[in-house]
Amino acid sequence: MAKVTCAISGIRFDCSFLESLSVPANEGYPHPIFAAPRSYLDKLYSLHTRGELPPTDSYLLFIAYLHSSDKIVWNSPATCNPNDASTKQMVENNLSQLLRVMHKTAAIQHPRFIQPSFRVTYENSGLKQIANWIKAWEENISYFYTGRADEAEQEALQRVENKLTALILGGESPEKYAGVIADWASKAAEFPPAVAAEWRAIICKCFNITAMFNTPLTKLTEIKEYCESNIEVGSIHFHTLCKVLKEGIGRHVDYLGGSSLALGYKLLPTSSDGAGLQEPINLADREKAAKSQEDLLRIATNAPKQAPIATDYPSNLEFLKAKMAFRIAANAKAEAQAEEVRLQLKAKLAASNTGGK
Repeated sequence: MAKVTCAISGIRFDCSFLESLSVPANEGYPHPIFAAPRSYLDKLYSLHTRGELPPTDSYLLFIAYLHSSDKIVWNSPATCNPNDASTKQMVENNLSQLLRVMHKTAAIQHPRFIQPSFRVTYENSGLKQIANWIKAWEENISYFYTGRADEAEQEALQRVENKLTALILGGESPEKYAGVIADWASKAAEFPPAVAAEWRAIICKCFNITAMFNTPLTKLTEIKEYCESNIEVGSIHFHTLCKVLKEGIGRHVDYLGGSSLALGYKLLPTSSDGAGLQEPINLADREKAAKSQEDLLRIATNAPKQAPIATDYPSNLEFLKAKMAFRIAANAKAEAQAEEVRLQLKAKLAASNTGGK
């Protein structure tokens, strides 16, 4: 019997050649296990998991699976000793992980998916990098699925954007396709999953005064600011979205018959509104300031003198209006009292300074 060194596993095995024949590994003679079908390897794996394979057979099984991946180039045979504790540990730690990543790889039939290959040379023939190779294959699978998901998201965004473009250019009122606008905003801004459904529903209801009245202003402004921060401005789609959100905010703040300025709300965006124009609110404008004061006075004058009770009102909407008016009146009264105190302190300070002279 001649001794032949396997060109892949590095294992010495007997062969029915002349006893004097010595075949080096670099001549490319592999162990017979590398000609075994996958079904036979799987049977051996069952024996391995039950602890019924000797260390050399388990090692050969591991190398055979690794070789069957077609992602290992053997410039040098492995130099592991199957009976060393480190080799046994390598097989135990990596065999199941190797099989898992091979199954996941085989399940991807996309022609653009390619796993990286690794080359075994004399320097790394101890296979100490095997765990890193398996990790690299796992990460490549994750990157592939992430990329496919991103492509699917982009395709979905393009479809809804095309639909929205047609509706906008068709001249229909945004009220009729607020749902499409909400869907586009959700995809374009990538709404956080935890609030995506809620935010889409709010955008859909921006033209419903009752729904907007019952939607906290902080929620509306949160959606608006998130969209402004996460969607590139300038498109007709973004401009239409801004119009819809301003409709919703306007319906929320104007239910008492007062302007947004009177109630202290900023209705227009400080950044571009999508049409390339700036729309800052000039709080120093005299006419607007005067109108705000008139609105506050009217709301405070018509507000109930006592805290409203729900049973005294025909509907919950009327009760909430009265409750908000009462709160505005109370705030106005408190501000007036605070201003009076400030004026008194100012007068006392002025008198003190005069007396000191």
